Amino acid sequence: MMRTSESEHESFPWRPKTMRVTKIEELHCLAGWRPFSFLKVSTDEGLVGWSEFSMPFGGMQLSHVIRAMSGLVIGEDPQRFERTITTLAATRVQSNGGLVQITISAIENALIDIKAKALGIRACDLFGGAVREQVPMYWSHCGTYRLRNAADCNVLPLRTLDDIVKLGEEVKASGYRALKTNTFIFKDGEIGSYRPGLSRVPGHPECNIDNEILGGMADQLAALRQGAGPDIGLMIDLNLHVHPEGLRRVARTIAPYDMTWLEYDLYDPAAMARLRHQIDMPLASYECLFGRRVFRPYFEAGSADVAIIDVLWNGLGESLKIAAMADSFGVNVAPHNYYSPLASAISGHFSAAVPNFSIMETDVDVVPWHDDIVTPALRVENGCFILPDGPGWGVEVNEEVVRAHPVPAPRAN
Repeated sequence: MMRTSESEHESFPWRPKTMRVTKIEELHCLAGWRPFSFLKVSTDEGLVGWSEFSMPFGGMQLSHVIRAMSGLVIGEDPQRFERTITTLAATRVQSNGGLVQITISAIENALIDIKAKALGIRACDLFGGAVREQVPMYWSHCGTYRLRNAADCNVLPLRTLDDIVKLGEEVKASGYRALKTNTFIFKDGEIGSYRPGLSRVPGHPECNIDNEILGGMADQLAALRQGAGPDIGLMIDLNLHVHPEGLRRVARTIAPYDMTWLEYDLYDPAAMARLRHQIDMPLASYECLFGRRVFRPYFEAGSADVAIIDVLWNGLGESLKIAAMADSFGVNVAPHNYYSPLASAISGHFSAAVPNFSIMETDVDVVPWHDDIVTPALRVENGCFILPDGPGWGVEVNEEVVRAHPVPAPRAN
């Protein structure tokens, strides 16, 4: 890779002094039922950049990719992050996406943090500044974690429809503008999660929706609407758990509950576009996509009303380019954000910077020490994320807290 000469700073004194990446480290913690993973990039000037990446979607192999690609970043000037990232992408162009893209995005976000800190500005100021200082948010996985992780979150589990009504009341009282839930199943007096598209559970691999599941979904959304009232936005995320014919049946069933959007993923732009015109509610999608070249055919086909962009998977710079492309098609964007507070800070900068913004996702049911992962703690007021004032992301990872909750070593076969 090309190296920056010290003479460039002497010839152009308004440029920041050249610095070098000296070390790249991973840190992991177990936040109840899920791991959080962080990338720490150190420089010879003492500045440190932070990012987060998604280990559950990449598995342990992701660490190997990070270590392999780190060798191409050590010694580079982190302030020239666009040059570094495009070079990394070029070296992996024949194996792009997936683990490679998650790795490149983690490096990009850490370098952006360093660049902004070097200039003494917020990360969003590198890209035109904040359009908004307060970012409206919605309560994600509403009820979902209370079905299977209530003890980790120190909350009461959901057991009955009355519990779901009370949860809706809790969302309304919290100040959040909307809630998003997942598909519940009601069987033999118990409530469970329906997610055959992501694991080997009942319903896998055919992912067929039957009348019993549809009836339970209607009861679930009716209870949430009863508790939350008419002014709270109501969304449901089907992920990859149904096929197109099932989506149409779901849409007909839930139409009476005034849905803000129905969220669904399908790796076929044309099929998505047909579905969008066959259902009578806004369709949100794309959280599983990588890079503007992959997003483009979906925008061209008119596949969804709201584009969900994962800023950890794509990197802030690339995510803003995707958002600009979405804007040219009249599509608003929303970040896919269900990770740690660092990811919320990163997604918050994205949400603050894009003109065509919808609403930001956040998890409310979390482990009790969740907010201590970063310092200073993030501010949420009346259901809005308050953009931090500090340089970079405006927060630092509290390494002591992260190291106090190690991820157990995998079991030997």
